[in-house]
Amino acid sequence: DALPGGINEYLAIACHLIYEKLVQADASFWKEYIDILPTTDEVSPTFTWKEDDLKFLDGSPVVAATQSLQNKLRREYEAMFLGDDGLIAKFPDRFPEQHFTFENWVWAFTILFSRAIRLQSLQEGERIALVPYADLINHSPFSRAYIDARESGDWLFKTGEEEVTLFADRSYRRMDQVYISYGPKSNAELLLLYGFAVERNPFNSVDVTVSISSLQTNDDPLADEKLEFLKTVGRDNTVDFPCYADRYPIEMLEYLRLMQMTLDDTRGKRITDFDYTRTISSANEAAVLTSVIQAVKSQLCKYPNTE
Repeated sequence: DALPGGINEYLAIACHLIYEKLVQADASFWKEYIDILPTTDEVSPTFTWKEDDLKFLDGSPVVAATQSLQNKLRREYEAMFLGDDGLIAKFPDRFPEQHFTFENWVWAFTILFSRAIRLQSLQEGERIALVPYADLINHSPFSRAYIDARESGDWLFKTGEEEVTLFADRSYRRMDQVYISYGPKSNAELLLLYGFAVERNPFNSVDVTVSISSLQTNDDPLADEKLEFLKTVGRDNTVDFPCYADRYPIEMLEYLRLMQMTLDDTRGKRITDFDYTRTISSANEAAVLTSVIQAVKSQLCKYPNTE
C-alpha cells in the first residue's frame, strides 16, 4: 500500500534495505546479512565521490556518467520521499525522516549497484535480487562463470522450489578462488558502479562520435545527399562508436567512408551506388583512418595528465 505498483525494482529494494537496516534494526530477519554489508566509503563508487575527488578523473567519460547518476539519484529521492505526497509525509511510521535520508539512499544504491544479481531464470520471470554469500564473489573479465536461479532437486526429481546456483566455467581445486563476470564492463563502468578498476581490462573502450552535418553548416557539396542516404537506410547523422585498445567496429569504417566521400571518389556515380563495407578508394580510406587517429588524439587531449 506504500510503494506504487510497477515501481522500479531498484527503488523498491533500496526502500526495503533502509527499512530493514534502520527501522527494523535488531528485529530484522535479515540482520546478520545486513550487518556484513559494507559502508559507502568501503565500496566508494564514483557516484559517491566528492567533487574535489572527481576532478582527479578529468578527461574521462566516467565524470559525465557520474554526474548524471548523482543527479538521477537526487531526483528519485526527492520524488519518492519529499513533499506532501512523499512517503515520509504519508507513512511516517514506516518511512521515518531520520532514517530515510539522502545519505542512506546513496548507501542503499551503493549496495545494489555493487552486489545485486539479475536472476533471469526464475519461474515468475527475471528479477533483481540481493543474494547472501553469492554477492561475495569477485569479478574477472576473463571468467565465463555466472549466477542464476533454477528449480531445486536433481535432474530427475524436482522439488518445485527454486535455488540460486553458480554455474562454474571450469573445474576448481580446493581453496581456489572462484570468479564470475559482472558483465563486459569498461573500467569507467566498474569505477562508477563498483568502486574498482581492472588492469588489462579487455572491455575498456572510449566512444568516438562521428557526425555528418547539413550543407548549411558544411562546405561538403555531398552533405545533403549523404544525409538523405542515411535517412533511407535508417541511420542517424550522429553515431557513437566504442573503440577498444585492439579493435573498433567495422560499422564505424563504413560510416566514415560515407562521411569522407568526395566528388572525386564518386567518379560521377551516386553515393547510393557504392558498397561501404569495401574500400572506396585509397584516398578515401586514408582519410577515414586519419580521422580515426585524430578522434582518438582529441579524446586523449581531454586528460590534463599523461600516464
